[in-house]
Amino acid sequence: MAVTTINICLFCGIVDFKFVGEFHQSNMEDTRDRISQLPEPILHHILSFLLVKDAVRMSTLSKIWTSALNSLSYLDFGEDFFYGPQDMRNLLKAVTQILVIRLKHKISVEKFWLRLPYLRRRFYYVHRWIKLLVACNVKEFDLSVGRRIYEGKQLHNKLPEVIFDAKALNVLNLVGFKIELPSHGTINLSSLRELHLRDVILDEKFIQALCVSCHNLEFLYLAWFKGLASFQVGEKNLPKLKKIKLENCPSEFQMVDIAAISLEDLTIKSYWDLKFVKITACKALKSLFLNGVAVTDKWLEKLFFSLQNLEKFYLSCCNTLTTMKISSIWLKQLIVFGCSNLVDAQVYTPNLILFAFGCCSLPTLKLKASRSLKANISFDSLETPDSDWYNSNLTNFLGSFNHSLSIKLSSKKDEVCPANSLATLLQQDSRVIDFS
Repeated sequence: MAVTTINICLFCGIVDFKFVGEFHQSNMEDTRDRISQLPEPILHHILSFLLVKDAVRMSTLSKIWTSALNSLSYLDFGEDFFYGPQDMRNLLKAVTQILVIRLKHKISVEKFWLRLPYLRRRFYYVHRWIKLLVACNVKEFDLSVGRRIYEGKQLHNKLPEVIFDAKALNVLNLVGFKIELPSHGTINLSSLRELHLRDVILDEKFIQALCVSCHNLEFLYLAWFKGLASFQVGEKNLPKLKKIKLENCPSEFQMVDIAAISLEDLTIKSYWDLKFVKITACKALKSLFLNGVAVTDKWLEKLFFSLQNLEKFYLSCCNTLTTMKISSIWLKQLIVFGCSNLVDAQVYTPNLILFAFGCCSLPTLKLKASRSLKANISFDSLETPDSDWYNSNLTNFLGSFNHSLSIKLSSKKDEVCPANSLATLLQQDSRVIDFS
């Protein structure tokens, strides 16, 4: 019976506080509180699902829980720990005390997670925490700090250099920092597997050093970043890198040149018509997402000729594209949205099983795809379509899907399809046509 209760708690990540508390209050802890009798690693597992403030409440139940808390290696402080100046002071002191205890007892920190507002003159606390965490061999570090607004601009705190000596660090997630190459010129993050940087100011030299030194990096995520005009990864750099996401690229960011030999998943989201993207050396690439990139038909042709393993291609808001020719026996998913100047598309993809298209106008389309193809077509015309549009443009477009498994047709507006046009559409040879 006790084992069943324990399994439920571990699976849900929730401990029944009231249940345990009742036994404690009735002085029946030794005979009835089976959870407290569990080995300390299991107690750590239970506490790891809780915020630190909730784990502290749990520690009041018994000395066993207090001991488990003091040696807990998962430290999630959450977002709503503080509400006023006094709460902030308590938080800063509590975090420091908790880390000092772990360093004193040589307890490694598996995960540290905290969200902070702008600290003004108290940023030295962050510097001390990072120094303590590096000494505690932190493996996952996730910290967000607020930015100060001065004369309409955000001011970022500089990331303390000591973080670059965290040799045990596996995952680094930072928000709101100015990140520069350390004064000694080296980055000693030899165990780093994931790097997530958002709303940061970056340095070109830092990126170059990162590519040279972090040989175990597998996932790199950059979003809302400033300071970079280009992003380059050479063929001999980052040999284990499998995934890159570049999101909300700034207007000054104009070049991406990636030759990572192990890269399988690449996302580039720009809103400024990113001019130069060179990725044809990424022979292992399977998934490609492009938004706001200055794509041309010749660029696409070269892309699919070079990337023989590409299985998923997502193209969005690429307004320079007028004609699209894609030929690939490997491509399984093709998604095209918001390419408003596209007038002609020729797609030879015999193994394609998903085709999604959305725009305010429909191009002429020639399509070769699998009979298992599922098509999702959405349109948002600037003007209300008439019968001729349904009988000609839409019917001709949907004719390319006659041998598909299903077609789903949707509109953002409450369009009214004329009865005769609806009858024509329903005569399509597709097994299922869904209107929404």
